[in-house]
Amino acid sequence: MSERRAVAKVVAARYRQASKKQKGGILDELIALTGYNCWYAVGLLRGHGKTIKVTRRVTLVGDLGRSPKRWRPRICDGVVLESLKKIWAILDFICGKRWRLFFPRSLRYWNTARRSSSMR
Repeated sequence: MSERRAVAKVVAARYRQASKKQKGGILDELIALTGYNCWYAVGLLRGHGKTIKVTRRVTLVGDLGRSPKRWRPRICDGVVLESLKKIWAILDFICGKRWRLFFPRSLRYWNTARRSSSMR
């Protein structure tokens, strides 16, 4: 993956200097080398080296370097996560919006069902 980004970085410099006719050939070359989708490659080449003035003092520059991976700490441990996955499967893999509405109700139901089965 880093090789593809390196190739795109080198090609992007040529792409910015090229005429409209030459850009088509450069784009075809990049697609053949990297295997990127056409529109993805166009977005990479257009964005690299582009400067955007945000405020008088802040300027953003497009870069093809590796973007930092976003990391978020886990809220649940493995046991809780596996239990939630089982409940999600029982609920037929409903979407997050419905899950948020339905989960507290179903949790109350399963807790009462578990209590009643343990009393028998």
